[in-house]
Amino acid sequence: MILSVFSSSQLIEKMILKSVFGYSLAFVAAFVLYLLLTKKFESPASIRLMNKKKQRTYWLVAQWFSTGFLWSQWLIQDFANIFVFLPRQLSLYELVFSLALILLIMAYIFNSKGGKIQGIVNQKSNTQHIRSATIIDACYGLLLFFFTTVNTIPMSTTWAFIGILAGREIAISYRLKKGELKKTYKMLVNDFAKVNLGLFVSILIAYLIQFMKG
Repeated sequence: MILSVFSSSQLIEKMILKSVFGYSLAFVAAFVLYLLLTKKFESPASIRLMNKKKQRTYWLVAQWFSTGFLWSQWLIQDFANIFVFLPRQLSLYELVFSLALILLIMAYIFNSKGGKIQGIVNQKSNTQHIRSATIIDACYGLLLFFFTTVNTIPMSTTWAFIGILAGREIAISYRLKKGELKKTYKMLVNDFAKVNLGLFVSILIAYLIQFMKG
């Protein structure tokens, strides 16, 4: 939304196209991946077996690495999106102040346990399990890394994340609970409507500001 407000109409179009492409690629990649992984990693039997074998320590270490990698890629994307509005050369004071402000915002997100976006994540299958969360983090991080290498046009990282959750959820429902596919589709359409509403509002604000600037 911030980027759209300060962007030209041509850049807005490119940002939207890249975000939509990000959602589509994330959806397809997650769907194919989880068609292969679901029965081994996401079935109730496999989760019970993991707990019995006490593999939580191994997966805890793996989650630290996958989450660290994800955060590095996410911060590369979003810090660039924020710092593009600051002077090209920052003084030490400006750098420390801007980083401290961002870290305070991140501390608030941690304190609120993810906020409303976490509610969307919690609705999905097995996301509370450490192994499932580790695989999601690794997939998300790899996709963001891929998009940073495509071009320098900013994109909505949220769209890519929602795409991963959507592809994953459909694959899991298809493999393990086909009777709930209709319920799954309804939930994912609701998620997609929310990100589209955010996109619509940001575009509206952007064009309104462009209109006021003449």
